[in-house]
Amino acid sequence: MAIISIFYKDSNEAMVAVVEPQVTAISYRKAVIVEKIHVIPGQEVLKGQLIIEVTRPDLHLDLEKLSTKVSRLEIELETLNSQYFQGKKLAKIEYENEHYQLISEIEQEQMRIEQNKRLVAGLNVLTEQNLQNDSIGEMQLQVLENKLINLEARNLQDQERENIQYQMNLAIQKKQLVLASKELAATQNETDELVRYALGLGTVGAVNVRLGELIPPYKTMITIYASQPSMIRAFMNEEISYEVQVGNQVWVESENRLYKVSGKVVEIGSRITSFPNKINSNPLQTSYGQEVYVKISKNSRFLNGEKVFVYPMDSQ
Repeated sequence: MAIISIFYKDSNEAMVAVVEPQVTAISYRKAVIVEKIHVIPGQEVLKGQLIIEVTRPDLHLDLEKLSTKVSRLEIELETLNSQYFQGKKLAKIEYENEHYQLISEIEQEQMRIEQNKRLVAGLNVLTEQNLQNDSIGEMQLQVLENKLINLEARNLQDQERENIQYQMNLAIQKKQLVLASKELAATQNETDELVRYALGLGTVGAVNVRLGELIPPYKTMITIYASQPSMIRAFMNEEISYEVQVGNQVWVESENRLYKVSGKVVEIGSRITSFPNKINSNPLQTSYGQEVYVKISKNSRFLNGEKVFVYPMDSQ
């Protein structure tokens, strides 16, 4: 009785599940033509074993178009940089020339004013004409100095405006180039994926295509069932309260034999769904619950289709 009390658990309070093999469905995002099929239904396959080979008639044309687009965008980016820095260089030369010219004129006007002052001082005579000349000279000097200030301010504004416009154009150009490069890389990956290999040990299920057949996008061509299940989809009965969260450690135990392994809750479904027929305790009434996905070791000895119970570890 003591032993029974230790190992007995009320299955009504457990999460119930069926060990389901992970299914790999081979399909393509674009229409393809079947060239070679290397497997048949029911065949055992090893990791890396060749499964199917297909071709995409439009793939080569897509690659050429995208390669041309990337090259064009790269040239446009180089042109943008070249035009900006060349324009900046020319603008600097024009500014320096104009700046130098104004500085020269200011210095000349200052020299004329100084010469006139020395001349007046030497004559020791202050006339109305001399006063008028001094006034005109000072006004001309002020005009030149204002021109210099305006030139420097305008130069800074022009530089800032050109830099902002350049940065905006540069960001747009780089974004277009990045997107085109990613699209090209994805298309190049499609070339590699025209030949598919088994991702792990498994069994071939349905083969839904024939040689030479044109297959529409996303149609499942071949299914492969993993031989060693590593994910279990359990159900929490909606009529029972469970203390289960993502990351919790759980026990996964066979219904009809003394075997269990540890697992980890990796995802909890966001909706209520009906139980699969095999784990529905009452065939006359449909049970409903929330899905719970439990990760277990690939080295477990569970069999595909085996009914199991899932318990939180602290319930043991």
